[in-house]
Amino acid sequence: MSLAGQIAASLDAAVRWPVPDGGEICLIDMGGIRAPAAALVSGLGPSEQSRARRLVSDRRRREFAASRHLVRALRGEMASGRVCSWSRSRGWLAFASADVPALGVDLEIMRPLDFAAMLPVICEAFERETLSRAARLESPEAFFRIWTAKEAVMKAMGEGFRAGVRTVRLPGDVMHLSERDSACLGVAGHEYRLLTRAHGPARISLAMAA
Repeated sequence: MSLAGQIAASLDAAVRWPVPDGGEICLIDMGGIRAPAAALVSGLGPSEQSRARRLVSDRRRREFAASRHLVRALRGEMASGRVCSWSRSRGWLAFASADVPALGVDLEIMRPLDFAAMLPVICEAFERETLSRAARLESPEAFFRIWTAKEAVMKAMGEGFRAGVRTVRLPGDVMHLSERDSACLGVAGHEYRLLTRAHGPARISLAMAA
């Protein structure tokens, strides 16, 4: 199958969730893109090729290049006026778009991790207390929900990690957020709506500027 066919098949197999403001979250297993890394990289623009070639492993080069081809295709589907954001993790890609001023999406694949040691780095004391009261301090689900939520908000701010992960202070109801609900939080004078989605080991958070 051609690369174009592999991309089309991956998009057809994607998991899609509608979100407010005419938006959508799309989750794609990039394992369907089977073209060799060199072929994938050769189809990118000069700056993306340079970035891909700096990656140390063939697997990472393939995933980076595959994600860029898929993002290009997904952006081609977008209605005029929408903004978008994307994130990749361990062979999966999350792409979100909506008719809002700004948004950010983050994806993590749950896996064994010494997350307890990371909590003091990414959480304020009251956030750790909230987790502890909920008896979920040792839960990887809770950690990845916090991590993806904070990174999604930082992306929506347009700052990424420059904003400082602990500047994003999550409300307690984020820990209990279902896929039917959303939470609101204010950061640096701006309001964001936060949504979460899950599929298998994938955990996704989306932050949308209000």
